[in-house]
Amino acid sequence: MLPSQVVDGLAMSRHAALGMVFQLQILALSWPGRLSAAGLMSVLGEVISFIMVLRILSERRDAAATLAWILALILLPYAGPLLYVLIAGKVERRRIQRRSRALSRLEGGRREVRRHIEEHASSDNEDVHPDQRGIMLLAEELGAGPPTIGNSVEFLADGNETFDRIEEAIAEAKYHIHLEYYIFRPDRTGGRLLELLTRKAAEGVRVRLLYDAVGSASLSKSHLRPLVDAGGRAAAFMPLFSLRRPFGVNFRTHRKIVVVDDRVGFVGGRNVGDEYRVGDSEYGEWHDAHLRIEGPSVHRLQEIFAEDWIFATDEDLMVTAHCFTPFERPGHTRVHILDSGPDGGLGTIYRILFQAMVTAKKTVDIVTPYFVPDRGIQTAMENAAMRGVRIRILVPGKSDNPLVSWAARSYYKDLIPAGVEVYRFTPGMHHAKIVVVDGRWAYVGTANMDVRSFRLNFEVGTALYDPDLAQQIEASFEADLERADRIELSPSTRLERLAEGVGRVLSPVL
Repeated sequence: MLPSQVVDGLAMSRHAALGMVFQLQILALSWPGRLSAAGLMSVLGEVISFIMVLRILSERRDAAATLAWILALILLPYAGPLLYVLIAGKVERRRIQRRSRALSRLEGGRREVRRHIEEHASSDNEDVHPDQRGIMLLAEELGAGPPTIGNSVEFLADGNETFDRIEEAIAEAKYHIHLEYYIFRPDRTGGRLLELLTRKAAEGVRVRLLYDAVGSASLSKSHLRPLVDAGGRAAAFMPLFSLRRPFGVNFRTHRKIVVVDDRVGFVGGRNVGDEYRVGDSEYGEWHDAHLRIEGPSVHRLQEIFAEDWIFATDEDLMVTAHCFTPFERPGHTRVHILDSGPDGGLGTIYRILFQAMVTAKKTVDIVTPYFVPDRGIQTAMENAAMRGVRIRILVPGKSDNPLVSWAARSYYKDLIPAGVEVYRFTPGMHHAKIVVVDGRWAYVGTANMDVRSFRLNFEVGTALYDPDLAQQIEASFEADLERADRIELSPSTRLERLAEGVGRVLSPVL
């Protein structure tokens, strides 16, 4: 086939494709007895898959993701196209376009917020190690703005302490309480938080709760009704069923943000649910990590929440009273709030973590519940290990997503021979998302070390340019490592190799 013919094939319109299917139906019906119902269904399934493959090839997707989708379409003639439409098709891209239009309404207020944030940035970076200065400059170039100084940051590794601190801040709120969560369960922990939010709303505090429609599927309107009746607001991010936003399951908000009165903010890996508080689940012990922040960086968390909120509700918080109010510098920590999502295109968190690994001189310590790296991150780890950097990765001993665990195992066979150390947290599930580099720089956020977090989810992370805080987080990592087993390579059974292969092939769309 000539190249021009290939281009013509890829340019096939949707109407032409539908016409082709219709003609096949007529042809099949005109030959009675020659084509059974099962045969007709088979032909139609193959034609639909072929059309979808042409469509995918015409899009500028990552090669691995393209191959994964093509295999899914070939192996699953009807389910494959349906999954593609729900997860990666035009409906989802239209959602991103709508979000971009909603965010454009914030531009005027956002410029003022950025100007105020920059007042708390310092041009004197002598206290920052030269390797981390490169990370700072890259983050600014990617649109994160400058890091702010004068923040007070607490690292919270205990679930009860984390929720106690969140509830304490909410109880002291005078003007507004903003929460954004991927998972908000109406269990004992979630019910307790909803009761507190309802009381504050009844006192006249503006309560706004944004939850992901997929992650918080168990949170119903009946659970939220007392809060709404008391004057609070609750909204789902990208509802599954909506006339305004057609059905789609992709592009979720994976963020965990709490902002109270522009004074204090919380961010990290903990969702709202009993396992995140009490540390006990069907998978054994449940560990995680969170940050409590006071200072200028709270404005950046507020800005990210405002972007998601206007998309979900059309309410502009940039012009709302008591939002983005001035404040003092309560501490000394330099903080960079990083956000990323499928509408950004630059992959801010991915690029920052990649840069941190390639510039590491001594150590890189990583905690991630789901480890499905792309080739770039994998190569960065292997290269760092081969040039003498100690790379240690801590993954769960028992995961809530077995398929992802099998995919992760396929990567160990490349990483471990290169010198990367991989450990399994034997007590159970470790859900934290942490990276510590050279004991000087640390990242704590919501993004997992996988393709979905880096490219498909809306995420938020915190880069900390504070050696004392980095060493505190590293000490927590060392404590967890004492309860972990180092993974050694051993021959896999044929069934294990098959599971690893399936997980690896599907990893770009997991």
